[in-house]
Amino acid sequence: MAAEEINIPEAPQCLPKKERAEWAELYAKAFRQAQRNFPEDEAAQRQAALREANRMLQVPEPKSHEEALALPAHQVLLSEVVDGELRIVTTDAKRYKFPVPDPDKKKK
Repeated sequence: MAAEEINIPEAPQCLPKKERAEWAELYAKAFRQAQRNFPEDEAAQRQAALREANRMLQVPEPKSHEEALALPAHQVLLSEVVDGELRIVTTDAKRYKFPVPDPDKKKK
């Protein structure tokens, strides 16, 4: 198989510049593997590469208030405190609620 240039689509704009470069690298790597797996089916190659690159868009499920606050900004659509609860909506459209810890309890 001759080395050919891969036409990499534009990475999602919601990603920071560094992650866009990583997304493009993942796409290229997955596309080369898909060329071996599906040598005569370019549509399947592109689909497999896109699916693999988009895995990095998945947001890890936060288990606590601290983990929710530690999520990168590009993975959070909404973050607000309402009635003593931290409410988070992530870019994969999942909603989370965590009680806000009492600052007085942390000091003790």
